[in-house]
Amino acid sequence: MDSAERQPVILNFLPITAGGGLQNALSLLNALSLDESRRSGCVPVVRAGTELYKLCLNLGMTPITVADSRRGRLAFECRCRSIFARGQTCFTLFGPVMLRSSGHLLNVTGNAYSNLFHPEVPFWSNYSGLSRIKRELIDHYRRRQTALSDYWIFETEALRERAIRLCGFPEQRVAVVKMAPSRLVAPEHVDDDTANRLDNELPEGFRLLFLNGAHHNKQMHRLPAIAEHLKASTTKPFSFVTTMPQEHPYTADVCKGFATRGLTRHHCNIGPVAPSQVSSLISTVNAMCTFSRLESFSNNFIEAWKMDRPLIVTDADWSRRCCGEGAHYLDPSNSATAAMRLKELMESESLRSNLLAEGRKQLASYPDAKTKLGLYFEHIERARQMGPCATSERRKIHWPRVAKS
Repeated sequence: MDSAERQPVILNFLPITAGGGLQNALSLLNALSLDESRRSGCVPVVRAGTELYKLCLNLGMTPITVADSRRGRLAFECRCRSIFARGQTCFTLFGPVMLRSSGHLLNVTGNAYSNLFHPEVPFWSNYSGLSRIKRELIDHYRRRQTALSDYWIFETEALRERAIRLCGFPEQRVAVVKMAPSRLVAPEHVDDDTANRLDNELPEGFRLLFLNGAHHNKQMHRLPAIAEHLKASTTKPFSFVTTMPQEHPYTADVCKGFATRGLTRHHCNIGPVAPSQVSSLISTVNAMCTFSRLESFSNNFIEAWKMDRPLIVTDADWSRRCCGEGAHYLDPSNSATAAMRLKELMESESLRSNLLAEGRKQLASYPDAKTKLGLYFEHIERARQMGPCATSERRKIHWPRVAKS
């Protein structure tokens, strides 16, 4: 057996800090802890003091720890050649390959950078000046580092197709592993005390949950106008429940939008929610919403289906291919029609029941955490058998011109 094959698989979690990526990473580690043969052949690399670090310790894993800062991550990645053996396999769940790892490690990477593969969408059009330049430079770095991988795993077939057709990725090295419900999100994980506390904190009426951070792509800035139209069209009480960081400027803009329209009682921002409390929060609301302009995939989809809540999603090709009949679609940019779609859902029990039934069908087509773990390792083994991506193959990868506005 080759010495590199005897080395443990590096599980690189350094790019993951929050959101859906964190949920998936926590779920993967929990699933791995129940698979002793694979667990013993892996070494996690995590940021010190984070939830991933604490979970590793709780599960009896000994991770490689890196200072929880950009400087700490940069320093570690620059030293990766002296830390890991040549040819050792590195699986990065989400994110680009480590700096200086290309040509030294065999890199298998999960990819959720949907905007990189949708060049027709002006993803940063809401930003200007230095703020926009910074984000475009980060995307440039992500494109460069993404292309340096040896094997790519996407969340959806739609993104896999785009990677091959639009960007020239080598077809035999591009795979799909569909998302699975997090082991942390399920009705049996609802904590009654937490759920009761949240239920008392939230406004009465029909509650629409937007479980996401503060980002223009999430289109939370459109909620005040939608709420205004919805209030004018129904007598039923309702509220938009958001989970954005309280101190973020984008959060302040959204809250101001509700205040200037006299609609503050229709909005409740509770701030970020710990992964362990997501089930409890979802149990207190009537529906889950994802109004993003663009996503690779959203954990909200599977979490809504798993928790038996109606799902409301932006009407777009990427969302319909992910959700099929398991979602109620609307256009967040058209506040009047979006409000009518919400009203329709709020007032039609049969519509909600149908969505729940279709959501269960969609959920059945996705793997559970154990199966998903097995699929990841099947592709890791396939990548090992194929070896490094040839220079001739990598040179065919290209990135189309991005729309600017």
